[in-house]
Amino acid sequence: KPPTEVADEFRRWLSEMEVLTRLELPRAYVDFPLKDCVLSLHLFVDAGTEAYAAAVYMRIEHSTGIYVRLVAAKGRVAPLKYISIPRLELCSGVLGARLLVSVKQWHRRLKFIDYFCWTDSITSYRWITSPHLPRTTFTAPRISEIQELTSVDRWRYVPTKVNVADYGTKQRDMDYSNN
Repeated sequence: KPPTEVADEFRRWLSEMEVLTRLELPRAYVDFPLKDCVLSLHLFVDAGTEAYAAAVYMRIEHSTGIYVRLVAAKGRVAPLKYISIPRLELCSGVLGARLLVSVKQWHRRLKFIDYFCWTDSITSYRWITSPHLPRTTFTAPRISEIQELTSVDRWRYVPTKVNVADYGTKQRDMDYSNN
């Protein structure tokens, strides 16, 4: 049991930490008011053999130009037990759909005209957008969750070489010599 003064100090510190849950820091995506812009969200999802990831970008149309900013990204390490790439791609879709809902909630004061969900997996794209395909015990709950959180008609195919979520899933040789 810790000494009384240590326990009291810890409780005081813990109560001060509760203030952090109410702290809001506005994030500046651009240096002009977003209320004067046309805003849309773009979700990108991808999976590889070692990880799967999702990234949400905001597209900002303003009189001075079009700007694209990363809003949020998440990644997960693939399970040790083998799961096929199409199934991992579906897992990235679930991760992304959840992330998109969170981003919309975080930015509830902003008016988004639309959102789009992008995947480079033809298989998961068809699973998500085709209601007549047979579903397994693995795919059924994941497809259902994606369809509950996003609209099926918002999903699009994107070629792998332009899928920005690919950066979160592929192991690359990183050169840190200039850092």
